[in-house]
Amino acid sequence: MTQLKYRLLVSDIDGTLISGKHKLEEETIRSIEEYRQAGGRFTLATGRNFPHTIEMINRLKIDIPVILSDGAILYDPRSGKKQVISSLTWQQVDTIVQHCRDLSDQIDNFVFGYDPRAEDYRIYGVTDNPLIRRYAADWHYQFVAVPSFEAIMDAASMICMFALVKDSKVIPMFHEWCKTQSKNFQIHLWMEEIAQIFPITSTKGEAMIQLCRQLNISTDEVAAIGDQLNDLPMSQTAGFFAAMENGDPRVKESAQVVVPNNDDFGVAHFIRNHLLKSV
Repeated sequence: MTQLKYRLLVSDIDGTLISGKHKLEEETIRSIEEYRQAGGRFTLATGRNFPHTIEMINRLKIDIPVILSDGAILYDPRSGKKQVISSLTWQQVDTIVQHCRDLSDQIDNFVFGYDPRAEDYRIYGVTDNPLIRRYAADWHYQFVAVPSFEAIMDAASMICMFALVKDSKVIPMFHEWCKTQSKNFQIHLWMEEIAQIFPITSTKGEAMIQLCRQLNISTDEVAAIGDQLNDLPMSQTAGFFAAMENGDPRVKESAQVVVPNNDDFGVAHFIRNHLLKSV
């Protein structure tokens, strides 16, 4: 058997592994199996949470930890255990709330948390908002009203926060604040009026380092592939990073190679034309 230079492949899901129709194609599955037969190991790194990833984990027969929640959680399919490796502290939550209050009374905050006792994700709010409640219902999360975020410290790991701007006139000021916080938090703008705020340590790259420790391999032996800005930390950590043609220009600039888009089997192309030919 040829010794692979890159013994582990870590793939993003949306915009990368699955097609634009949100389908995991058989051609992609076959290429992953070819990589495994050559001695490689395969896993996922996604912004998705466990309930929206488990079907794909099972279908791909993944048997090593999977990076979930943009690097906040490692899920081990063998044991069924979820390991929170990065979460917000109460001090960080309090700081975000205070900053948002200082900006405007038209910004509401919510905490997205993982309750290890119930093995369940929940959205906590001190205020109610129909948009957040609809999001929680659509994604099958329980919305929990709390008197203060301090009340959930011992009940859940605080994976991230949502900041929701209710007045469009506040949005430019809020976006400026987000830019000033780049050294303190990972901030992803879902929409102009909604930001998702993670601790600075919650990245796919940091989680990849933790994963490599558990697998006892070097990050130099890891290949990764993705398309969006939350995949950039993988490009800075993995030994070999590929970007999808349909990806963000900044992600493509950071990659060693750009592969065909997700409707043209870019992951399969990467495996067969780059990883399986590496020695």
